Amino acid sequence: MLVFTRLGYNRHYTVGEGRWNMRVEVWGARGSVPSSHAGNVRYGGNTSCVEIRTRSNDHIILDAGTGIRRLGVRMLKGLEEIAELEEKVDFVVEGFLQNIKSEKSEPLKALEGTIEYGNDIHLFLSHFHWDHIQGFPFFIPAYIPGKKLNIYGQLKTDHRIYDVLRGQMGGTYFPADMDRDMGAEKFFHEIVEDTFRIGDAIVTSRYLNHPQGCLGYRVQCGEMVVAYCTDSEHAEGSFDDNILELADGADIFFYDCQYTPDEYEAKRGWGHSTWEQGIKLAREARAEKLVMFHHDPEHDDDFISRMEKEARKHFPNLIAAHEGMVLADFPENATPDPEGLIEYGAHEEKETSITKNADILKVECGANLETLAAGHVWEKLYSYFHQGITKVIFDCRNVRDASGKGLVALADTIRIASDSRVETEIFNTNRVLLRKLDIARFGQVTTLPRKTDF
Repeated sequence: MLVFTRLGYNRHYTVGEGRWNMRVEVWGARGSVPSSHAGNVRYGGNTSCVEIRTRSNDHIILDAGTGIRRLGVRMLKGLEEIAELEEKVDFVVEGFLQNIKSEKSEPLKALEGTIEYGNDIHLFLSHFHWDHIQGFPFFIPAYIPGKKLNIYGQLKTDHRIYDVLRGQMGGTYFPADMDRDMGAEKFFHEIVEDTFRIGDAIVTSRYLNHPQGCLGYRVQCGEMVVAYCTDSEHAEGSFDDNILELADGADIFFYDCQYTPDEYEAKRGWGHSTWEQGIKLAREARAEKLVMFHHDPEHDDDFISRMEKEARKHFPNLIAAHEGMVLADFPENATPDPEGLIEYGAHEEKETSITKNADILKVECGANLETLAAGHVWEKLYSYFHQGITKVIFDCRNVRDASGKGLVALADTIRIASDSRVETEIFNTNRVLLRKLDIARFGQVTTLPRKTDF
């Protein structure tokens, strides 16, 4: 049995049995800006942050809104303090922990939240709007040497993840410097639409409809699936195929329900959706549980409760997200990974060829763009950039794998060319590659074809 608990309230919701391999906790459910006042006690005023812990204690965080500050504090508390907190809020599964043996397995401790956090942290950013990154400078584990912080976010060739996060901590805005003061080892993973593994979990990213772009995520561990699709505006009369893919058969489906259907009429183009559309998507995707997320800062507790009550008339298995909401169940054995999932970065490597004609350089990319990052390729290109080359043409006719790492390699190569004042152009792209180049905003820094060449 899966139980939801609201901090300070004994309100429980049964979701399902068996097959659960993750513990999900909401640390911030508000959208746009933090909203803290007397009317926002039940649902909270912190902006987007959702935590996932797997049976193997892999630690995944979705977004770094202001809610991540409290999560960081929790991560550093001792187990005794955590146990005291659990006693106060009573979020454990009813009738289960009272009878469990004192000697618990490590997987059960991870799902309870009573095992110490590991040093590896995986932070997935949906996008870079303030309400999804403004808690990052206050995330205490990032300041601790020995911690390994992996940060994932959308590749944008005109401004990279590192620049975005470091920029908001610039001297004008914040007293601590990301490079100087954050002692954790930081790794930046720029992705577009990829599928890769975090320990025993599989994470899939897909592009969503939002100003400046946004990524939705599907996290799967064994048979359990959590879909996180915040900040996405629906199209009238149709379904977003990317959301349907992420939410397909999901046990828990977080969806942007910022507006009521009536409010949405005056908010078109703002990049958000409604509970009504969330229900349609949940039904179409056969999702088990719909979680209303990204609450409007002007919606107080009573307003959100009324929205929740009205929405449940149409989809009973629904709940409005609130700070402190925990979704956890403790199966005796982990379920196996589904078949057919791929490893991120597991690709066959082929050579990239470089030819020079007068002052124009032609780079014929292999099937995998990652080969652009090979040391000998970089050395050769860098050498040519200082030999009077005026233009580099990237021929992508052979590209069959447009992974996030490959696109990062292409973006880095173009950046080096730009720094050397060398013009760049990409051509011979297929439909899938061109779409990803558009998503990653390559058109801001290089010349792209207006349509696919084949």
